[in-house]
Amino acid sequence: DITGSAPFIDADYLPLTKSMSWRKNIIAVIMSGLMLVNIISLPVHAAVAVVETEPNNTRENAMLIQANRETASGTVTGSNPGHYAVEGSTSANDDDWYKVFLSEGIQYVSLNSGANTLVFDVYYDTGEVPILSDTYEKATFGVTAYQFEAQASGYYYVRIHTNMSSSQKYYLLVGDPNYSVAECSVRIGSVTMSGSNSTISFNLINEARLPQDAVVYSMKVNNVGTTDVKGISIRNNSIDITTNLNRYTWYKSGLTSLSLPLRSSWQVTFEYSKNITLTPTVTFQYVYPITSKAVDDSITITSR
Repeated sequence: DITGSAPFIDADYLPLTKSMSWRKNIIAVIMSGLMLVNIISLPVHAAVAVVETEPNNTRENAMLIQANRETASGTVTGSNPGHYAVEGSTSANDDDWYKVFLSEGIQYVSLNSGANTLVFDVYYDTGEVPILSDTYEKATFGVTAYQFEAQASGYYYVRIHTNMSSSQKYYLLVGDPNYSVAECSVRIGSVTMSGSNSTISFNLINEARLPQDAVVYSMKVNNVGTTDVKGISIRNNSIDITTNLNRYTWYKSGLTSLSLPLRSSWQVTFEYSKNITLTPTVTFQYVYPITSKAVDDSITITSR
């Protein structure tokens, strides 16, 4: 099972979840006693979510936060190490400023809010002109991410503001992208077993509905009985790795460390057991960084 964590209970703002089961799991964890703790007091291996501390209305008294450094594997296991986020609220008379240390290279501002009223700016430590300035655009679910380049390692400032008189809640991460999970089912057509093994190929390289950097963490073949075949293996041709599915269940999990790119050429081999015609579906569960907006929870592709 995969569980996540979030800093507050309002389901509209949960950044790591898209399905109702995930939301229920998260709320249950929070209600059982999960409390927000000062970011500095937590060990580095724990996921951290803190509440904005006032006053932080000017650059001079910006709230110091840590960079988000979550990983794909942490998201899959639910431990979410390196996840650093802040829950805040802003209004027309209440700008919010944050100060964060970032390493040189590509970074992201990831926001989740209930409305498209937030504006944000990113400044280098001594810079007076924003290196990134944009208006938040609400996603269907999860965060919306905005990329920028940190030209040098050092402190950066993020300003969140709005022209709305009422308070606008938001959830903010700065640094590495927020990760999410989804699944992809591939209908591979009819497979006729007649005295020998059968191998079916399909290609997801150019499937634009799938995230470019998605990594498979589990795979399953459906619509195949426990004794229909002797074995099933799935080969990722892009990195030449073959995974043997567990017999009878035709399922395999714990694959994150293999870094199997979802958008690849794939081969499925069915080991002959008896003469039979099958109509299998291959389901991949995958984890991916949100570098713009989250993708659909579940998509189905017909390859043949």
